[in-house]
Amino acid sequence: MLKPRGGRGIPFIIKNNPQQLPQKLNAHVERFKCLVNSIVYGGMVTQVQLRLSQKTLEEIDRWVAEGRFKNRSDAIRTIVNFYEEREKTREFFKMLTTRSEEAKKHPEALIPLEDLQ
Repeated sequence: MLKPRGGRGIPFIIKNNPQQLPQKLNAHVERFKCLVNSIVYGGMVTQVQLRLSQKTLEEIDRWVAEGRFKNRSDAIRTIVNFYEEREKTREFFKMLTTRSEEAKKHPEALIPLEDLQ
């Protein structure tokens, strides 16, 4: 028998009302999952419904079966993260291209690297 650490936690429920154990344990597990998700993913995770073609879903399931991802959610979350990174990279490249064009138009505004030391 487990002993509580100064409170009436799960051991109290087991001893005094064992039929409530699944409900109470599930509540504790869900709160723990929310805590882990908020740490790992940087905030509360929201569940959404998503429509995908059968072909796309089969591809994701194949990746999960191959061990590339833990589950469908992990695969979709990773794909979205890759897309976000790609968009950030595109914006950065766009900024570099703009700055390069500005430098070509106004070379007198450039600072020689030797002067930066």
